[in-house]
Amino acid sequence: MNIEQAINELRNGNIIILPSDTLYGVAANAYDKLAVEKVYALKNRSEEKKLPVHYASLVQIEKDIILTPTIIKLSEKFMPGALTIIANKRADSKLCCVEKTVAFRIPNHKTVLEIITKLDAPITMPSANKSGQIPELRFEDIDLGICGIADDDAIGEIQSTIIDATSEQIKLVRDGAVPFCNVLAVV
Repeated sequence: MNIEQAINELRNGNIIILPSDTLYGVAANAYDKLAVEKVYALKNRSEEKKLPVHYASLVQIEKDIILTPTIIKLSEKFMPGALTIIANKRADSKLCCVEKTVAFRIPNHKTVLEIITKLDAPITMPSANKSGQIPELRFEDIDLGICGIADDDAIGEIQSTIIDATSEQIKLVRDGAVPFCNVLAVV
């Protein structure tokens, strides 16, 4: 599958597998409710566990997320990259994969950034595995029954670090590729 085919699949409400700088992910248009529901069904994921959202730029992010000075500083320092920030969702956001808060990041992967930019919409992209299973690091080992783009060389093998920035005190939610002490040094 090439980039244009991937964009068409996402525009048509389908889900695909995409590489990132961390792991492979199951991608869907984050503004398409039916596509988001397909991700939950494919992964056998509880809808209480919200999906992360990937963007191509801070300009795109501010359409959906309330950006505080701290979130802007963290985004400018660590994005694109493997830091996921949980922030408050804007009331006028079209995101249908989350309610009040959004776990977002800008992945450091040229192909994914191009797809998000040309799609002109963010994508949800949790890891490409069934919930509770260990993610595969090679495209050919992913057995989810959907197509995608292979790029094993880009996979970083470590999940993103997740922090909660919904209040003034930043909290670590999940250890990952970005050390939490580096995050705290910025704030």
